[in-house]
Amino acid sequence: MGTNPHLGGLTVAEASVSLGVSVNTIRRWIKEGRLRSERVATPTGYAYRVFPDGVPVIGTRAGSGTDSGAHADSGIGTDQLAAGSSVALETQRAEAMAVYTKTLLEPLVARLAEQEAVVRDQAETIGRQGAELERATTAAVALGDELAAAEASRRRDHRPAWIGLAVAGAVAIAVVAAPTWVR
Repeated sequence: MGTNPHLGGLTVAEASVSLGVSVNTIRRWIKEGRLRSERVATPTGYAYRVFPDGVPVIGTRAGSGTDSGAHADSGIGTDQLAAGSSVALETQRAEAMAVYTKTLLEPLVARLAEQEAVVRDQAETIGRQGAELERATTAAVALGDELAAAEASRRRDHRPAWIGLAVAGAVAIAVVAAPTWVR
């Protein structure tokens, strides 16, 4: 209890950064006995000093020589260990974020490709329908010309007016019956 907390080991927060896990994980590992620790008295109560020797740093690659035991033997200080682990932790976080982002974007990119194919098909359909509309317009103009010619002939021949009206009505029905997007 009378041990000075500045004489060795890491605080729970420092161990968390050093090992690349959360503070709660460090506390759980202390409780489970997975981490060597010492409870020390502080002016405000008690705190733990953690000695993470033999516990691998999370987020480092095998054979990289970054576990805390190797650092203890090489004479590298706790601050240097924490700084190296911090870089490893940031690298791990960046890699995790890249994987997470990829998992979010892959379905969206696939859906976008599907929608692109649908739009392409619809553009082809609209092109065909535009050509059909152009043909129908040409036919309507031709019928209008025939109607005008028939009207002129009727006036000369005194044919019944209802023939011209019937042709005009047929053209009007054809135009009105077309879907609104075609007009």
